[in-house]
Amino acid sequence: MKRIVVFALLAALLLTAGCTSSTGSPDTGDAKDMTGFSSTYIDGTAVSGDVLKGTRLTMVNVWATYCAPCLREMPDLERLSHEYGDDFRIIGIPVDAADRAGRTDAEVLGEVRSILSDTGVTYPQILPSASLFALFLNDVQFIPYTVFVDENGKTVGEEYIGGRSYEDWKATVDELLKGGAE
Repeated sequence: MKRIVVFALLAALLLTAGCTSSTGSPDTGDAKDMTGFSSTYIDGTAVSGDVLKGTRLTMVNVWATYCAPCLREMPDLERLSHEYGDDFRIIGIPVDAADRAGRTDAEVLGEVRSILSDTGVTYPQILPSASLFALFLNDVQFIPYTVFVDENGKTVGEEYIGGRSYEDWKATVDELLKGGAE
């Protein structure tokens, strides 16, 4: 009985704070260049790290199909993605859609597409690749995991673990666009 209570408490904690991923811990240092990768969007189109350059602020949101907090915040992120015009964009990375070598799991990719349709998400989704894992995904321990990137492809502000509401994300984006991360 005691084990059931402990398990229930742990499950509740994960559902409210974030979901666990089987990778290491986040890097907490100075600005990191996030442009050193190549991959594909979920439709198969090639993409490189240059996609992170040129917009004042890009939110990179790492999520998974099994993560309830990830799925809960997606409609709010979609709403946020339309708020700022060309100054801000969101890019999602469904971390469970491919393994560390970048081999796509067709079944999970189907789930990703279904989730995007169900949540109304239209912002771009980049598949995990070996170079994305080497660059930063290997360091992600919990999801949702979010970082912000400036127009030069360098991280700004804090790392965020766990889902947030539209209002919380909007306040964060407003602060970063005002230069609050420097």
